[in-house]
Amino acid sequence: LGWGVLDYAPGRMIVMGAAARPWQKNLTFRAIEPSRFVEFGEPNLVKVVWTIEADAIEPRVTRLRTETRAQATDAGARRRFALYWIAFSVGIHFIRWNMLRAVRREAERTETRINMEKRSNGGRTEGTGRSPQMSS
Repeated sequence: LGWGVLDYAPGRMIVMGAAARPWQKNLTFRAIEPSRFVEFGEPNLVKVVWTIEADAIEPRVTRLRTETRAQATDAGARRRFALYWIAFSVGIHFIRWNMLRAVRREAERTETRINMEKRSNGGRTEGTGRSPQMSS
């Protein structure tokens, strides 16, 4: 997909990054080596960082958070990205919100399945379930 992993803490967080021209019709993302990401400045691009974090709140409650940050590499890219963001940000937020809802539904289905397995196996199970709290 063109995204590179910039940081990763298994079971807790992943930070992915890429460079792109979001305003173009056929959007492609290009991974940038983590050691070069901060200094990367190729003209007419936007650097995008997407973070997904899971924080255990209680034994059966997890908060799932996502954050996206973007930085244009020059003034021309900044102008194009601003126009793109004005036009598409509502739809992008809607997609993100729906993604988080889908993750929550799947986590709750998994918890239900695990609880059913526990009942049928006399309280033993291989997995654990957590119900997420959504935020973005």
